[in-house]
Amino acid sequence: MPDLPAQLYFAYGSNLWLQQMASRCPESYYVGRAVLMDHRWQINSRGFANVIPCSGYNVHGLVYQVSVDDEARLDRNEGVHSGAYTKSYHSVVLHEAVEDLQLPTRYLVQDGGLDKAVNAVRSGSRSHNPEEQGRIRSNVLVYLSSRHSQWGTARDEYIDRMNCGIRDAVTLGIPSDFFENTCLSAPRLNLGTECKHFPKGFKTVFTINLLDVGVAMKLSGVRLTVFTSAHWNM
Repeated sequence: MPDLPAQLYFAYGSNLWLQQMASRCPESYYVGRAVLMDHRWQINSRGFANVIPCSGYNVHGLVYQVSVDDEARLDRNEGVHSGAYTKSYHSVVLHEAVEDLQLPTRYLVQDGGLDKAVNAVRSGSRSHNPEEQGRIRSNVLVYLSSRHSQWGTARDEYIDRMNCGIRDAVTLGIPSDFFENTCLSAPRLNLGTECKHFPKGFKTVFTINLLDVGVAMKLSGVRLTVFTSAHWNM
């Protein structure tokens, strides 16, 4: 990563999807995965992911290093000036990726994509663990929406982007249990199509669990919860 002063940014919603992050913030670098303590993930009344203070809950996400220009782009995308989100700075438990994965985000989504990059690192690693032990990092940028903190229903187009983000997040080491446990019960299901942005040949298998009204996706043998237009994350 460059040595120039830059801001660390914690993504917990659709910016988990590296392709979107590379498009929105072309100068960004992937740093690692992290945990924001004492906050709870939600889909708010606007239909997007949000995190709210809540003792005993943790939110998993990805951390990027962003330039001044990238941060300005994030501000626009997150609707800071309109009050949709506000900028907040928190401490997170950061698990830095190994150096070979701390690359410009745009590099991780080209020439075979994220799976190829992660597999290449693992094949050359004795530990097969492409990250360092967690350590506290302070002053990490998190976008919060205190104005719109009521629980809501996810927008259909947002579900699609989140599915892509979940896939990338799990590939990069975020526990699939986090996504399973974050999915809340809903009065009804709206089973949209699979993420249209998945690579060709990528298959998803949707099942309905009538007990917790969940939607599950089997990805390469890993069972993930995919949020429907019930309750969801930014």
